Amino acid sequence: MARGRVAAVSDTSNDVGYEPSMDYGNLEDYSSNYSDWLVDPNCDIDYSSHPKIVAQHYIELVVFPVLLFQGILGNGLAIPTLISLGRSAWSTLLYLAMLGLTDLILLLTRCGDTWYLMMTKDSLIQILLNSSDAACRTYYFAFAFVEHINPWLMVAAAVEMTITAKWPTQSHVACTMERARYVMMLLTLIMVCLDINHFWTYGVPNGPAAAELGCRYVEDFSKNFRDWIWPALNNAVLLFLPLVAVGLCFIITTTTLLQRTHDREEDMRSNMRKYFLELPAVIDFRTIVLVVSAMFLVLIIFQTICNVLMLLLSRGFLEMEGCESEAEFGISLVFFQTLDRTFRFMFYGGKIYLYIGLSPAFRARLALGFRAARGHLTRLVRFCSCTCSGGTPRWTLVARDDDRTRKRPRRDQGEPQLLTEPRTTSIADDPVLGARNFESSENGASGITQSNHCAAGPTSSDNVQIFSADNVPSQPSQSLSQAYQDRTGQNGRNGAAMLLRPGDHNNIGSSKPQRCRPIHQTPRYGSDREHIVIALNSNKTGQTQSEHRPVSYGDHLV
Repeated sequence: MARGRVAAVSDTSNDVGYEPSMDYGNLEDYSSNYSDWLVDPNCDIDYSSHPKIVAQHYIELVVFPVLLFQGILGNGLAIPTLISLGRSAWSTLLYLAMLGLTDLILLLTRCGDTWYLMMTKDSLIQILLNSSDAACRTYYFAFAFVEHINPWLMVAAAVEMTITAKWPTQSHVACTMERARYVMMLLTLIMVCLDINHFWTYGVPNGPAAAELGCRYVEDFSKNFRDWIWPALNNAVLLFLPLVAVGLCFIITTTTLLQRTHDREEDMRSNMRKYFLELPAVIDFRTIVLVVSAMFLVLIIFQTICNVLMLLLSRGFLEMEGCESEAEFGISLVFFQTLDRTFRFMFYGGKIYLYIGLSPAFRARLALGFRAARGHLTRLVRFCSCTCSGGTPRWTLVARDDDRTRKRPRRDQGEPQLLTEPRTTSIADDPVLGARNFESSENGASGITQSNHCAAGPTSSDNVQIFSADNVPSQPSQSLSQAYQDRTGQNGRNGAAMLLRPGDHNNIGSSKPQRCRPIHQTPRYGSDREHIVIALNSNKTGQTQSEHRPVSYGDHLV
């Protein structure tokens, strides 16, 4: 009886066409309505209201949409962040990004369509499969390809984890982005060769009567391949080989890390720091891959047990006596399969919590991505608001350079102006560059630093003046030139920029250490000004002129 009941499951899944049925290479079905076969026609007891069946119904109706939303959001955030971080950290992050992409596809096709089927009693994928023969063949090939390559991406990440833990000196050679691309190309080629048979083993039958059956297995001349060869290949690639590979990597890595002392760990990190730009991210993601590998092993062992039980039931190796025992066993098996799907959907979408919790580098890169997205969103909102408000934004008119030049006060009007030409060729003579510690080798001149020519801190009531002097200066300029020579020991074509307060001309020759505020600060108000004295010395002979001119403030104080 159990044998017939399980066969009914296979026939139902074949008619639906959502995935290959158990006999056609896949040992589980995700969209079949099990209530049709839970009632034994030879028994008078109806088990459709069994507590496990009710729990299965509410899990698919309530829990699945939460897991679907979590997976879409988590993988959508994790994939670009892992790719961005993997360029400078570790090639394993590229495997994790591709693993997140395949997880998202499996989550949408399994969890999403199952929940939609529970809500609307209709399957979107079934509609797609039955639409045409090309859609039927392409879907089966694409789904099998994604399903098979998903565990092998986990295997690749586990192998790199083992290399980094067991042979850290070789990790910079073996774990590179170039090798990761080659590995993914090899996995893609192998899986395409494995799943290419779906293009001629599945399709929509010809004829009006046969077309009503929808997408199904159409190759009638290879029953051995359908019943034995393909199930063995499918489960070996999907379950058994990944289980062995990840299990060995997990055991080797765990043993190595437990036996390693603190001193050896520090030596290993100091050696790896020469080859990895972000070594803390490498160490963090090695731990993350170790945790993910443990979760993967638990899930795949649970899935293997369920699938082996289904295989034994379908082949008649397990038989139950009595209606109640048969139905109870079938209900328990279906409930365990529902739990298996639930845990795997959590695994597909919940890895981002490990990334955020165990990797500071991932958190920092994710926050950087949020800030960049916020900036793009702000610009988009401004563009939309500008477009909706009438087209072009309002621009503020700015006077041209010649208009601003005409409005400047002229020298004959008694208004002070900025010194336009320095009397020497030294950069230190310039009122802007000389006060900012610029140096020049022209004519042996050098700029005078601020630390040698700063008086006491200026007050908020100071005014800005510029003094220029020749070798025959007037009295104010002569004292400044003499003070300049006393402080620096330089003469000739040199200049000095000094910050003074009113009344400090008599103390300019003092040997006391003088300090002033940073010269790059810009005064906020008109009263907050500093007293700048520019002393210009020259070897030229001629009448000395002393000029007092204000210095205008721009973005920086000069």
